Amino acid sequence: MSLAVFLASQQQAHVRHVFASEDEFFAADSWAKLEDIIRRQPITAVILDPAASGVMNVDAVATLLNHFPSLPIVGYVSLNAVSFGAIAQLSRRGLHHVVLHRFDDSRERLQQTIARVRANPTSHRVLSILVPALRQVPLSLTRAIRDMFEKPHRYASVLDLATAASLPPVSVYRYLDGVGIPSPKKLLVAARLTRALVYLRDPGYSVREVSVKLGYRHPRILTAHALDVFDITPSRLRSRLTEDEAIAMLVHWINIPESVVSPPSRWQRSP
Repeated sequence: MSLAVFLASQQQAHVRHVFASEDEFFAADSWAKLEDIIRRQPITAVILDPAASGVMNVDAVATLLNHFPSLPIVGYVSLNAVSFGAIAQLSRRGLHHVVLHRFDDSRERLQQTIARVRANPTSHRVLSILVPALRQVPLSLTRAIRDMFEKPHRYASVLDLATAASLPPVSVYRYLDGVGIPSPKKLLVAARLTRALVYLRDPGYSVREVSVKLGYRHPRILTAHALDVFDITPSRLRSRLTEDEAIAMLVHWINIPESVVSPPSRWQRSP
């Protein structure tokens, strides 16, 4: 997973130690740099202090909350009146997760908080549909497919999926065909488009930025995939389809037989 932080040096050192095993760790030194990281990198969570720049900046945090509502943002603040006032304002503007420096920022607490907020409900919905099929393939392949939906930017080909599963590519095709999923390549596209559905609903991202975050070499490839699956361009995908409609079309496009689709989560949002 990818984590971005904008913190004072002491807080940053602690967070970096806690998340030393993180796949990608991006540290910003300004609000502009933090926003640039968010726009370009496949960030799954942000940890920030509204006073990281040396001045309490509620508006900068509120801007991020407005532009990127799907991005989990955790406030990490010191226990003082100024910070509490800022958090009170930000809680009314969409900041829902706060950790206090030196009070509830233990390794376990921080890891649990980030694990909880960075869960991707849209990816989980699509993966839940595949559960009956994934139960019938090797565990290594199941784990690789789940990882692909969590980190679609890292999977450009079936070879990448096979490598993650420690299997020859021909075995990936054989196992998936055996459970009624005829095209691993479509799963790769589905993983990227599932994450695109989330990114494109945030007003702060351009289509080009979404394509970069998903690992596409050029925005036109994202556009081609969106047209192929949804029959509309990514820019129109922002508002033309509900999540339920988009997921239904995605499952239909993958061409998963009814016998390997999990019925309860097929068209309904998980409670």
